[in-house]
Amino acid sequence: MSVALISVTIVNLLVSPSTVFLNVAVILAVKTAPQLRDKYNVLLACMAGTDIMTGALGQPLFVDELIYRLIGSPASEFCFISHAGRRLSRASVLISLQHLALISIERHTLYIDKVFFLI
Repeated sequence: MSVALISVTIVNLLVSPSTVFLNVAVILAVKTAPQLRDKYNVLLACMAGTDIMTGALGQPLFVDELIYRLIGSPASEFCFISHAGRRLSRASVLISLQHLALISIERHTLYIDKVFFLI
């Protein structure tokens, strides 16, 4: 069990900074390149913003919880970290799913518009 917790902790420690960095790069690309400034890429940039929130806040709280478990601290010491991490993770997942739904609806309407204009 501790080997699994250690491996998950290491993976999250490595992935968290790259998540933030790459999503900031996406937002900067959409902001600085005029040819990327359409409504679809703005939606993707908004989704990158929620992923930044997950990478900057959710993953570190999750790693803190895993470290407390590995150390063997009592549950009362990391109860706040556990609650905060779970709530933040749930909120960011729901926001990301809403962004995905918006992107899907937008692309679906674009496809329908193209089909009807071709007829």
